[in-house]
Amino acid sequence: MDKAKKAKIGQTYLNDKTFLDIIEIIVSNEAKTVQQLLKEASFFIFVMAGSFDITGDELETTYPRNGLNGETEMKIMSMEEPNSTTSADLYSNVQKGFIQDGI
Repeated sequence: MDKAKKAKIGQTYLNDKTFLDIIEIIVSNEAKTVQQLLKEASFFIFVMAGSFDITGDELETTYPRNGLNGETEMKIMSMEEPNSTTSADLYSNVQKGFIQDGI
């Protein structure tokens, strides 16, 4: 997008791998906040969305929607490559993540 707007960004961020690293850092930092919100929430549900990243790998992104103090919000919690996209593997992946995060 910056390139389309003719912003001078140099060559540092003009490769796919650097972009993925930046996204992973953002998701990792956001996940810590979301994990704490879910621990405090009276309820939560989640949505998973599968997509292919720019390298061709399948990624499953988990978006929990939680309620806290009468407000609901949905944020990104994780972005992982599953073993497969079968319901059993997706369920196992989410369950492992929630247990690992203490939720």
